[in-house]
Amino acid sequence: MKNLSPIAAALLLTGLCTATLAAETITVKRATYRADQSYACDATTKVKEICQNKESCTVAADNNLCGDPKFGTPKKLIVEFSCGKNGKSQRADENTDLSIACD
Repeated sequence: MKNLSPIAAALLLTGLCTATLAAETITVKRATYRADQSYACDATTKVKEICQNKESCTVAADNNLCGDPKFGTPKKLIVEFSCGKNGKSQRADENTDLSIACD
């Protein structure tokens, strides 16, 4: 217990002091809003603004992300991200919300 104040040492000895682990946060790798392989736009910047370094977030899968890559065609939002070392991918249909969380 070197370098601890007398109060910190007493708390540690009585079990009143516990370590709190930092929660994992979202690191957005890539986000694509697309109708298909040929018609897509890069939504990474917008999704990072909403989700980067948070424990959870919700993203609206709509044309506000990066425009409409193909008018009149249903689109999907695909987000590749990690929570700590665990890589993940989630998708949502156009005009729905995508909830991302580090559990």
